Amino acid sequence: ADPDTLHHTPIGVLRSVDRPAYDVLMTAQLDTAVEQNGKGDLASLLTGNDTWTVEDTHDIRHHAALR
Repeated sequence: ADPDTLHHTPIGVLRSVDRPAYDVLMTAQLDTAVEQNGKGDLASLLTGNDTWTVEDTHDIRHHAALR
């Protein structure tokens, strides 16, 4: 191999695996979810009552003291 130009350097597919592409799998998963649960309503989700609060349960100063 020529390190300056990479002529005669093998470059290409090192392994060929026949499997579905990510976007095909993702689309199938989304289609299944819509079939099982319906299309959904983003506005209803955003304005609904199903909420939660994330609270900081750790004191940052305590973590710094443990280091």
